[in-house]
Amino acid sequence: MNHIKKTYDYGTDIADTIDNKKLFDIKKVMPKKEKSKKKDKAENEEEQEMFDEIFKTELYTYRKRSEEFHKNLSKAYALIYDTYCDKAMQNEIKKRPNYAKIVNDPVALIKTIREIMHEPIREKYPFASMMEAMSRLINFKQQDHEGLLDFTNRFKQAKDILKSHIGDEFLKPFVKKQAKYKESSAEKQKSMEDEAWDKWIAYMMIRASDDKKYKSLKETLSSQYSMKQDQYPCDTDEAVEILNAHKWDNAGKNRKSQKDKKKSDKDDNTTSTLTASTKMSFAQGQDAIICYCCGKKGHKSNKCSKRDSTPREEWVVKKMERSYLQSYQENDEESVSSQETSRSTRTSGSRTQVGWNHLHVGVSLTNNVTGERNSKEILEDMKDHILLDNGSTLSLFTNPELVVNIRKADDVLQLATNTGVKFNNEKAEVPNFGDVWYDEDAIANIFGFADLLSKSKWITYDSDMEDAFLVHMKDGTVMKFLRNPSGLYTYKVSDGYKKHVKDQKTRVKRETSHLVETVEENRKGYTHRQFERAKVARSLYHNVGTPTVQNFKALL
Repeated sequence: MNHIKKTYDYGTDIADTIDNKKLFDIKKVMPKKEKSKKKDKAENEEEQEMFDEIFKTELYTYRKRSEEFHKNLSKAYALIYDTYCDKAMQNEIKKRPNYAKIVNDPVALIKTIREIMHEPIREKYPFASMMEAMSRLINFKQQDHEGLLDFTNRFKQAKDILKSHIGDEFLKPFVKKQAKYKESSAEKQKSMEDEAWDKWIAYMMIRASDDKKYKSLKETLSSQYSMKQDQYPCDTDEAVEILNAHKWDNAGKNRKSQKDKKKSDKDDNTTSTLTASTKMSFAQGQDAIICYCCGKKGHKSNKCSKRDSTPREEWVVKKMERSYLQSYQENDEESVSSQETSRSTRTSGSRTQVGWNHLHVGVSLTNNVTGERNSKEILEDMKDHILLDNGSTLSLFTNPELVVNIRKADDVLQLATNTGVKFNNEKAEVPNFGDVWYDEDAIANIFGFADLLSKSKWITYDSDMEDAFLVHMKDGTVMKFLRNPSGLYTYKVSDGYKKHVKDQKTRVKRETSHLVETVEENRKGYTHRQFERAKVARSLYHNVGTPTVQNFKALL
């Protein structure tokens, strides 16, 4: 949707069409010509002339918007059909008898895709499929800690599946048996029949909401109806509004219990040092969070009471950074010119890149759940895994079997870790990814989340489907980072990839060796003096502009 809004002219019209699953009525924005109501003839003519000019401008804009709208319908259809439908889905769409009407209509295409996805499987008994869809909606419940938006999307999906099986006509016989229906006029009866499905679905949505949050709302609606005041929603939009406006039951009590728990956790912490090495996963736990402003544990800088009164340059993290940088400049100035970096600063003529990585050194990765594997075994096993870390500002590898072209870098990496600052000056290349920092003393191979995102198409995570990050690379491959027992998301490197890296290194080594051997063979039969004079002659040849051999001899 955002892609359409950003790249299409008047893309909002198409986005609304897809979002509402109904063609945007472009005629609603057609400009209307105003007429002057001035009584004075001269003033009337002057104002009418102004109205006419405004109308011409608005009419031109409307025509352009209308033309773009119809063009964008075709573009949106092509985007959905080509990008999000595989060959099997495309073949099913083409088999539809109304395929000619679907072409260039993104709304019809989406409805068709939904029908194909939810239609009964051929090998399955149709009534069994229908009952499963009905049972799914009747037993639908909002999950604990599930937000209203996610709950609404899941509920609408279950509703659409049921509707694709049985339609919305089955409630009409039920409505006709109601006393209110029999007492109503023909027009009102028709309205009650048409509204039956939407009202039933809205009620089912209220019914499926979490009792811990909305029980009092359900009781209020029921009691009001018994007093002849029907406040039940008429459709899902009204149901969402009612749920959104309702103050959660026991909300204050829940917040108080959470606050007491945080206070208890904070009291349990007996140490307060920025360089403490504690058991943690990718993200530090709440009890291990250290404020960058005051240096105390238990809260972040955005919650610090001293945040507004303390200049940013006086924050603890800034003081530590300056201290480490000053110490490095004074004691290791010569090595700075050959080491690496993330944020550019100037120190003694070389660039220093500052980065953060809390898994670089000093972290215990023992299995806290089972305690069956010791730290050495886990670290050895991690050498063949790549970690996905959204807490790292860079990518860094430690296993030479996973990279090629290990070399000295032009820059210096000043890496802030959980145990202090480390400096590094080596880089390597990961095939099909690019350059990464390389440190043989690091404990893991790490892809920084932002770095990996910039070199891939997109990264997805859906805990309902699988507890894994899926990285869709630009070459069409997908890397799956699964959660391990330590709570880290890792990608297991295949033996085929390691063999590919090994072959690539062997090929480069063989080519380099061949080049050296060729030069040595060419030197055979010549004295050292002849070899040196040949080098001088070659240098002169290039200095005079590489003329032809005949012209070069004439110059000499």
